[in-house]
Amino acid sequence: MVTHAWFAQREFTDVEILRRFQESLADEKARGDLADTGSRDQYLGMSLRELIHEYKWQTLVLLKCCLLQPKMLFFGSRCDKLCMVQFALISLIPGLIRNLQDCADPELNAYEEKLAPSTSLQSSNRTSLLQFMGLPLQIFGKGAIFGPYTPLQQLDLLADVGTKSYLVGSTNSLLLQQRDRYSDILINLDEGTVNITSPSLKSALTLTAADRRWIDLLTQQINETWDETNPSRPKTLQYAGSEEYIRSQFESYILGLISSVKFHNFLAQQGDVSKGTFTSEEDPAVDFGLEWIAAWQKTENYPEAPLRRRPDH
Repeated sequence: MVTHAWFAQREFTDVEILRRFQESLADEKARGDLADTGSRDQYLGMSLRELIHEYKWQTLVLLKCCLLQPKMLFFGSRCDKLCMVQFALISLIPGLIRNLQDCADPELNAYEEKLAPSTSLQSSNRTSLLQFMGLPLQIFGKGAIFGPYTPLQQLDLLADVGTKSYLVGSTNSLLLQQRDRYSDILINLDEGTVNITSPSLKSALTLTAADRRWIDLLTQQINETWDETNPSRPKTLQYAGSEEYIRSQFESYILGLISSVKFHNFLAQQGDVSKGTFTSEEDPAVDFGLEWIAAWQKTENYPEAPLRRRPDH
């Protein structure tokens, strides 16, 4: 909003509004107003309703793709939409949007260096629960980059041997011409297409029947409450289908995913699956895709046991 107001002045040498905005942020930080982790302001400008309305079941594909940490390239001619879609996508991982301190360079890894084992759990406390479950999952740690708008000057960084994965956006068609070099998956916002170039990634990202039922139901709720005049909120003005509702659904999905994988690993360690005393139909991890889980376990963001959290400061 501040940027829009500054451009509306049509006088770029007048930076008074930017200076006052900077001062107001400093004042809020001094008062502690920015310390509220439950603040909705962190999601300002990110419309999950629009994202799911446009990409439907592919929204879940993109989220699961993020967790596998491939090279994701978003392309679009509109810079505002390009950035909004990427921020909306990573905001589906609880707590990640507030912990992006290592996302600018593949050498940064301060977050992981401060992690410690989680020794307690207060099930009635959401923050405690998320920490105990290993959230936020750090997909932008060592060897990874997040660049919602990446200029051509940073292409060398993307191609660097130390850059193992990234989620970046570009408005330059030059990257489309070199998509095979710079991406494992290309999301073209202008055309509304998702093109997975890596065969192994494409196979792992095939949604299970349970995945499709879950995301199709969520998509249906959004479509039934869709308001063309105001896409950001349900036409019924109810909780179901709202931005907060969508985030809670994805949070539950990720918590269910982590819990199911931990249980699956426990059964494997006990030998129940291999001995036939526990069938695959009774394994909750099957609903998330065993091939995808096997690929996820090889990534840097997979929450190893014991589950970890960021220590309190």
